[in-house]
Amino acid sequence: MITQGLIITAVGMIGVFLFLIVLVYVTDYSSKIIAKHFPDKPAPTPAKKAAAPAKPAPAPAVPKPAANMDKIAAVIAIAQRELQLPTPTVSGDKVAAVIAIAQREMGIPVK
Repeated sequence: MITQGLIITAVGMIGVFLFLIVLVYVTDYSSKIIAKHFPDKPAPTPAKKAAAPAKPAPAPAVPKPAANMDKIAAVIAIAQRELQLPTPTVSGDKVAAVIAIAQREMGIPVK
């Protein structure tokens, strides 16, 4: 009974091994056929112009501070005082409250 199990296991493993070998060769052959009938088209190369002098890279843009930075700082301070926030936090309810206070203090209409 044990020998029959071992024989069946060996035959199954040999069958799977042979199937995988055949699969590798079929895949290789089919990729060659596809490459033969559908070759990759090279990317078009633009016509070369006369060498122009290299321009220096532009300096990275430095963001300018907001024109009403003092108002923003005041609104944040008021929001921290009204909500009793010791430090800025990022919870959803408190962020919504800060936005509402900022809109009220800066006269921004609420959508």
